[in-house]
Amino acid sequence: MSAERSSDYDPSDYDLSWYQSQWSALMEALSVSDPEAVVGEVKRLRERATTLENQHEALAELNADDPERALQMIENMADQLEELYAEREAAARESSSHS
Repeated sequence: MSAERSSDYDPSDYDLSWYQSQWSALMEALSVSDPEAVVGEVKRLRERATTLENQHEALAELNADDPERALQMIENMADQLEELYAEREAAARESSSHS
């Protein structure tokens, strides 16, 4: 019987040693040594997951939900900015030399 299916879950199907082993596995998976830190860590992870989902949606709206595509877009924008700044600097030097 799977504990994942809440409608079939019956706590009496499991003994104390099973709960202890699950708790230990959960603490290890969360990298916490204090049992009181489990809830805080789960909340932090849920917040992080929500943030990542929001970021993914924003990237998808820009057609950049693929990380490689997003990095390529950022690199292209950075290149364009460098060119723009170089053109401005050249124009400023040319302008000051004509003064």
